[in-house]
Amino acid sequence: MSEQTPDPILRRKAALVRQAQDAKGMTPGKTLSVALVQSIDQIFSMPVLVQDVGHQLLAARDLVSGLVSSHLLLLIDGPGSCRGLVALDPQGLAAFIEILTVGQVSKRPAEPRVPTQTDAALVAPMVDLLLAELSQSLKPAMENWWIRDFKYHERVEDYLDLGAALPAEYFQVFKVKLDLADNAKCASLVLAFPERGTPAELMPSVNIMEVTKTATPWLDVAAELNVFLTQLTLPLERAEKLAVGDLLPLPQAIMEQVTVCANKTDFKFSAHLGQSQGMRAIRLLWPSSGQGHESGRDVETEFEDTKILGDHTATSAVLGAQICHTREIATLPDVATTFSGDDAAGDEVLQPPVLGLSEAH
Repeated sequence: MSEQTPDPILRRKAALVRQAQDAKGMTPGKTLSVALVQSIDQIFSMPVLVQDVGHQLLAARDLVSGLVSSHLLLLIDGPGSCRGLVALDPQGLAAFIEILTVGQVSKRPAEPRVPTQTDAALVAPMVDLLLAELSQSLKPAMENWWIRDFKYHERVEDYLDLGAALPAEYFQVFKVKLDLADNAKCASLVLAFPERGTPAELMPSVNIMEVTKTATPWLDVAAELNVFLTQLTLPLERAEKLAVGDLLPLPQAIMEQVTVCANKTDFKFSAHLGQSQGMRAIRLLWPSSGQGHESGRDVETEFEDTKILGDHTATSAVLGAQICHTREIATLPDVATTFSGDDAAGDEVLQPPVLGLSEAH
């Protein structure tokens, strides 16, 4: 008994059914492959094989630079008037036109040319069907909202206008390589969907009570702030002779160059040194403005700036001295001090502008 040759049309239809059944739960890239095969088969009755699908996030300028004037450029509209793009290369466009006009696809490579409005009209039904299939297949998955509900809008007549026609800054881009009509032509198709924020109706609901309950313990965590006054540079000979009880004069500008920061964090503010209600105090400044621009909060407590107090400053403890071996100078590290209400209570004025050396513990 002679073996019967399988009908290629029936074989292709059976493959489409199997692909449609497996589409549930697939990634957007795999779903795009299935939808592309189905839409090309339904509109052009052409066998097609998806060879490769690439997916990446591209800036608009990179998307535009990867295309040329011979691509058929079709704009697609999505929810909220967002704008995407479908781009078909000359080989794919030629294959679709040949199958519609002469009923078969030539293996001769197509010559690049500028597409026309007629070309767009022939391809637009396939694009609409492709986008509809994507929306239907990905509808149950809420994380794929960005690729759904698009439809064909119009052709970009001039390649030079493409950048202005795509207002989004970034795009989710799919680049598909196609084998058309049993390897008669190899084509490429680009689909670009604008990167945009998640719609409010798709955002997960927030339980305010749960958020408050979670945040409250963190608000009770102690935070230690360090106040850095200055860095001193001394001749090496003098630095080697430093002893406990020696006094180091501080520069007058130290009052306006105080920095408040926290260890192992990016918290860092400029500040002015002074006193408030008889206690040592520091006024934070806006970090972007630096000196001369105070915090925008309305602080009713009277603050006496050290620029007004004159030659008064705080006594601090040197953390350590770093001796250099160049026999020229030695550098003392940044001086840190912590101010508290208990230590400063009852002080009417700040101490003279000197730095006292104490024994290291």
